[in-house]
Amino acid sequence: MRDTEIPGDWFPRYVTKRTFWNLEGALPYPNHFITCPFCEGSVHLILRWNFGPEQHGHYYCDVTIKCMKCSHVSVFGVEVPKEMVDEMGGHSVVTASDYLSGKVYHG
Repeated sequence: MRDTEIPGDWFPRYVTKRTFWNLEGALPYPNHFITCPFCEGSVHLILRWNFGPEQHGHYYCDVTIKCMKCSHVSVFGVEVPKEMVDEMGGHSVVTASDYLSGKVYHG
């Protein structure tokens, strides 16, 4: 399905990678509310960021998000800039407690 073929009622949920994820700080995070596919809850907690090794010239971070209403966990694979991966020390995992304790600064 091409962008121009997306039904009108589906459009508010459809955003591109560039607008959905904020890649300006030390860690990727969503610019928009995420609606749970099961309970339609909108309050989520990011549990962890898992930076993987380079794959075919691209760098990725798996962002694990938990719905606070029904506890459903989703993982989003986000393409990130090489500089973000380098800042995190290459292949690494950052947990929510690392972020909240100040071990990782999210500028």
